[in-house]
Amino acid sequence: MGRKARLGSAGLKTIDGRKLIALRYKPKKGADLSIVLYFDPQTFHHVMTVYSVIMASGLAVGENSEVRSARMDPSRYRIEERFSNFKAIGGLSLPSHYDLRFTRELSGYSSSEEWEVTVTRVMNNPDLDPKNFEMP
Repeated sequence: MGRKARLGSAGLKTIDGRKLIALRYKPKKGADLSIVLYFDPQTFHHVMTVYSVIMASGLAVGENSEVRSARMDPSRYRIEERFSNFKAIGGLSLPSHYDLRFTRELSGYSSSEEWEVTVTRVMNNPDLDPKNFEMP
């Protein structure tokens, strides 16, 4: 049984001055979720993914009109992953820099957070002591 998800081309998109191949991924479930994957057209490296969802707010019965109006505004969430500084490691081309950006918009309030990870060392097939996996 497959996932029955859909994948389709969104063409070339310009992001931060770079032309990138954009693909839209639509899961069968989670119809409100939008996923767009971006690839470098020369290397085909996966350089970015954007997840976004808009959720309708519930309506509270019996509250005054200002509160009811505020609760009707949809909530928007966006996660943006960026991959860069690709290096050849063990026959693979892997990103050594990862940037995650999270944004939320709730009834006139907006906030965002950002995390960055830079890989300084990668070990491919290291020797492991089997004693590390023994149960006490």
